[in-house]
Amino acid sequence: MKLNFSLLLSGLPLLSFFTILMLGCQKNDGTLGDPGVASFTVTPVASKANTYALTSTSANAFKLQYNLGDGSATRAGKPADTAYFQSKGTYVVTLYAFGRGGYTTQTQTIVVANNDFSSVTGNATFQLLTAKTWKFDPGPGAAAIIVGTEGNPGQFFGGGPLADCQIDDTYKFSFAGNAFTLTYNANGATFNGGNLQPNFVCGADRSYTNNFVFTPGADGAGVATITMAGTIPSRFIGTTDIASNDFRIISINANSMVLRAGKKNETVFQFKFIAQ
Repeated sequence: MKLNFSLLLSGLPLLSFFTILMLGCQKNDGTLGDPGVASFTVTPVASKANTYALTSTSANAFKLQYNLGDGSATRAGKPADTAYFQSKGTYVVTLYAFGRGGYTTQTQTIVVANNDFSSVTGNATFQLLTAKTWKFDPGPGAAAIIVGTEGNPGQFFGGGPLADCQIDDTYKFSFAGNAFTLTYNANGATFNGGNLQPNFVCGADRSYTNNFVFTPGADGAGVATITMAGTIPSRFIGTTDIASNDFRIISINANSMVLRAGKKNETVFQFKFIAQ
């Protein structure tokens, strides 16, 4: 390729000159390149329960993604990766291999024979949660229930004395027989929140036993997350008018726990509990 630089420089802006130079020197055959060809192997990791090594043997791939088929989102992958499944079941794992000309996928089926809850039951926060039965802190000025926002949990209601029927409420978290259960004992009466008539008085006993999911970590403030099955107000922790059955453990030790109901973008109800 031969260019007349004097003509280009005298008649065109500098940006246009470099654009022509790049177009003139670039090979363009109408294609971006080859697509990625997805391929991977699955090998159980002998030393870790329900854990599998995922080894990519893909060609022409500059980016990998995995979907584990367990309900979680598709995530970035590595050439040598791992997958862990807490619950027994059949999982269809999909690898996406991205090349310059597009992507292809490959799937592998993994059959997990047994449940593995060791990552939860061995968690220090979970052990503290299940070691005691919890009740509201009835102490003067304890502000056992406050309502607000993620940045200011007491913004709407800064706390007050508990009703008699709240003082004797108890909550017991437990794990047995591969089931995580919460037992709420109202001891005769449950305090009605703003969503039950008559509002803000002691009402019918709403005791229950219900399943929950414990997850280390939290989206927002907190060290762990408790997700309750069931709908409000038949299932709840703390008060019947919480925004959702998503709870974050803000802090916990052998004698006290601060639990926050509601996701970080919702109205939050924060509860102060003590061990019974």
